[in-house]
Amino acid sequence: MFLRRKMWLDVDQMLGANPSVGLMPSSFWNFYHGNYAAAQSIAIRRQADKRGDTSSLWRLLEDIARKPDLLTREVYVALLSEEQARDELMVERANRGWEKWADSAGRRFDATIASADARELERVAQSVKVYVDQHLAHDATAPTVALPPTFGELHAAIDSIAETFKKYALLLTGAWWDLDAIVQEGDWRAIFREAWIEP
Repeated sequence: MFLRRKMWLDVDQMLGANPSVGLMPSSFWNFYHGNYAAAQSIAIRRQADKRGDTSSLWRLLEDIARKPDLLTREVYVALLSEEQARDELMVERANRGWEKWADSAGRRFDATIASADARELERVAQSVKVYVDQHLAHDATAPTVALPPTFGELHAAIDSIAETFKKYALLLTGAWWDLDAIVQEGDWRAIFREAWIEP
């Protein structure tokens, strides 16, 4: 989602710098923006999927809420590397970090946190999910949502999902995840410096 958004925003920036292209009437823009919105909408819906035969962020949150005994202070602190575990300051920092996850007894994960995060994920994804279900994945005979979500709504949902992902990635891996996309191919925009068709 972040990689797609970075490339989409990069193209948007190029069009802003070259309005003669950006303002040129073309059916291509409907195709381009529509495909971006559809891909991001489906990705958002995928993370909020509740079906038992899928992997999703929502299902992870529900699993954690149902089995909080699997996540304890000892498990969290054990995520430290061998070198870090020999450092008293790092161990103390890990123990302090655990406090934000702990139940009132302080030993196991507070299941209400994951339940609340699952509900918030449902909330931010709901309008997008309904649109996908009624217009992209299926063609509803009586849709309840007529208009697609705006790009602003899509990006807000992506940001919310990302914050939840990073929160639980830290809990489960002990590492901070940076989701800012880096395109691996080098200057992917180089293709726009070449003429695509003969004038």
